[in-house]
This record gives sequence, structure tokens and C-alpha cells, in this order.
Amino acid sequence: MNATLLSTQTKERVLTAYPESMEEKLNLGYRTGTAVKFNERGNLLAIGCYDGIIKIYDFDTCSEIIELSSNEDDGIVGHTSIISCIDWFKNYRYLLSSGYDNKVMVWDIIEKEPINTFEFESPMLKSYINPTNQDLILCCPTYEIPELINIRTGKRTPLPITKYEFKAKSKHDFIGGRFTVDGKYIFIGNSVGQIIVIDVNTLQIVRYGTQPVTNPFHISEDININLKSKQVQNRMYAISQLEFSKKGNYIAVNCNVSIQIFRYFIHEDKVDNQVRKSVNFYLLHEFKPVVAGETYLHCHFSGTVSNNDSNYLIASNGANIYIYDYVNGGELVKLLECPYRESILCMEWHPQNFKYIKPTIAVSTKGGCIYIWSRNIPENWSAFAPDFDEIEINETYIEREEEYDMEDETDEENDSNKNQTENHSNQQNGQELIDIFTIPPSELEYVEIPIEPIKDSDMRMLLKIQDENDYEPAPTTQKRKRNSKKKNTKKKKKQENLSSSDSEYIDD
Repeated sequence: MNATLLSTQTKERVLTAYPESMEEKLNLGYRTGTAVKFNERGNLLAIGCYDGIIKIYDFDTCSEIIELSSNEDDGIVGHTSIISCIDWFKNYRYLLSSGYDNKVMVWDIIEKEPINTFEFESPMLKSYINPTNQDLILCCPTYEIPELINIRTGKRTPLPITKYEFKAKSKHDFIGGRFTVDGKYIFIGNSVGQIIVIDVNTLQIVRYGTQPVTNPFHISEDININLKSKQVQNRMYAISQLEFSKKGNYIAVNCNVSIQIFRYFIHEDKVDNQVRKSVNFYLLHEFKPVVAGETYLHCHFSGTVSNNDSNYLIASNGANIYIYDYVNGGELVKLLECPYRESILCMEWHPQNFKYIKPTIAVSTKGGCIYIWSRNIPENWSAFAPDFDEIEINETYIEREEEYDMEDETDEENDSNKNQTENHSNQQNGQELIDIFTIPPSELEYVEIPIEPIKDSDMRMLLKIQDENDYEPAPTTQKRKRNSKKKNTKKKKKQENLSSSDSEYIDD
């Protein structure tokens, strides 16, 4: 869609629009997409599959253009298990992927081979690229402390985080993080509901309010919460996902049981010539499933066309997609349902950059399909014709007498007058006009078309008659003359015999 073809009213609708209907469907065949990601421009869509293969689609034509996978002939070793996360570099040539095969890879999508591979001891949950410094990536294993890796130097730095030890051996402290939009901080969430903020440059923990560094923020907003209580250890506050809005003013915390949206602020104070940083969180909304006992699997903020922040939050629950307006009251504005009740594995809201301004959501389901949900927005094609007024509803218009015929009649009269003057001038000069287009009647060939169909026998007789009339061979040799004389004598004998037989019949 071209943004220049939109009127001011339509642009205002786009700012507050959300997807309403399914527009496209991509079929992955026997594969199932486990991770989807748009690039920053929005013209490429990367899909990570269940078997470790990564497919890249052109979003304009919805056709596959690149496939990244292992190739034994060329010695390329890719992922061998589920792809858990995908992220794009800003130049769109390189791609970051992580999987359950304990590997994080940086792919060159033109050469179709990985240029860097980092291995861990446990499956990878997430991996992200620093938005401002593309050399730094954040890797979050399942049972290990997250690491900050420099791609150019290969240096791996564990984050200064202490894991919480559960009493039960079957429980583990799952830790996942995310870069802020400006790339200066890392937000880490763990299984007991704590959010830890780390400075990327100094790798130091930013304290929560006036609390000490050892007491980070808890999503229950209880400072003196007992982490050994049954409610905490039963995963009531386990953080499974952190998402930032497009401008980075809000953070969504997915605890599966609920989704909380916080407004956060990071302050810098100078004390004794030292800069001390602190972070504060303010709860804006809390969304819970409509049916008790259900859980949210994924959440994501909407894209935006203007310089404002995101307007909507989407959350998936089974085969349903909930769209919440968290800015104005936190109401549920739309409920989308996948066809055939297919369970949702992952989803992504289009960034709505460049020429792609329509609100669009890409959803991957267990059925091996990628559904594209969008909304039709009318374009103002009269923008190129300033004198043309576009109307939304058809109006009846009564045409005046000869309103649109005056110009045509005057044009015909002028043409006829010009032709007469030209002919008169040519006759005066003694020049005759030669007509080379009309055919004289003597040269016209008339063809008679019968009304009733001609039978085959009659058609043969007509063809014979035409051949006899058209073809009259001239005798050129003596043999032909002799043959013709013999034929004539035979005919005379036959006629004499016939005449004699007739006379005898008359006498009798």
C-alpha cells in the first residue's frame, strides 16, 4: 500500500486500526513453523521450522526465496532440532537463530551458510541482537545463566545473576532476557517473578528504587515477598516472555496465567561524583484469560505508522488471538480465531515500516500453515487529480441538456468543414484526389451462402461441375487426339444403336 494515496481521514484510521480478517495463507507442507520474524523493513519473513530448517519468504509475493539448512555435500552444518528464536540484523543479509540443539548460529543468507556457531550445554530459549551495537548478542539457555557474546571477538561474558535454587530437583530456574529498544540495558526475568535490569556497558545491576541490588523488582510489587512460599514455587509468577513496545516506553510481562504491562523509568543520579542508576516500575494493566485455568502462550505489541508508541497488545491462547487496547482502558477490541481450531505456536506483528502501513499479523499453527491477518484500507486514487472530488456513497446526478454533447458536435462540424475546404482547394489547383481505399464494384466477389446445409452427394456434384467449367485442357500431343477420336466414334455407335432400337419398338 502506498502511503501517498491515503487521505487524512484514512491515515487517522490506520493509526488506530487492527487486523480483522485473514488475507493470505502460506502452506509449509509437512513442516511446522515454530518461530516467525519480520525484518525491520517488513519485506522479508523468516520462518523457523520443527526440523531445524529456516525458510525466508518475500512478503510482497508470499513466495519462498531462500532456504537455510544442512548440506553434507557442501559441508554445511545447520540446526538439527526445533528453531526456538529468530532475529534479523539491520543489513538484512545476516540472520541470528537459536534452537533446541544447544546451538546459536549467525547465517549469511546469500551464501546460505553459518559464519558463526556458539554451543551451550542446554537447549536455547531465546537469542537477541543488540539494536544499536550489532556485534553483541544475548543468548538465554534453558538451565544456564544468560551470556553476552561479541560476534567479532568471540568473547562470552555471563551476566551477573544468581540462580534461585529450588528444593525439588525437577524444578529449574528458567531465565530469559531482552535488550531495550535503545540497546543500553538488558531486562532479565526468572521463574520466581523477578525482573533484573543490567547495564550493557558496565554489566552492573541497576537497583530497583531505593532497594539494595540484592533485592530486585518482583512483579507482585511486594518488596518483602517470600520466594520460598508455595505460590511462588508453584510457578504462579514464572516469567516466560518479556516484550517491549515499539518505542520502548512499555514492557509486557507474560506469566502464562496473566499478562502485565508496566511503565518503567530509569533515573540517573550523581552522588559523590558517581552516577547511580535506579529503575521504577508502574503497573498499567493486567490481562487474564476469559476462561479460568487457561494460559497465554505468546504476546506481542503492535507496530505503528506514526512516531507514537504501540496502541495494541496481542496475546494467543490455543487457537484464539486476543487484541487488547492497553492505552485506552485495556479493553478487548477484537478476537480472531484460526481456521479448524489449529493451535498457535508463534506469532509476530508486522513493524509497519516503509510502504507497509496496513496492520498485519503472521501466525504459525500446528497444522503447518502461516496465516496472515490484515485489514483492507481504501486508497485515495484521486490524490493525483486535485480537481476530482471522491465520494464515499454513490449520488444521483441529472444531466443537463447538451451538457456533454456541445464539444462533440462542434468537433464534427469543424472536421467536415476542413474536409470540404481541402477538396475545393485541390479541385481549383487541378489536382485530382485518387481514392486508394474503396474497391470498385466490378472487382468485388460475391459469395452465395446457402440457407440449408448441402448434402455430401450434392456437394460432390457441384465440385465436379466447377472443375469441368474451370478446367479445359488443350490437346497438345497426337495420342490425346487419337484417344478423343476413338471416344467420339464410340459415342456415335451408341447413338445409332439407341435410335435403331427405338424405331423397332415403334414398328411393333
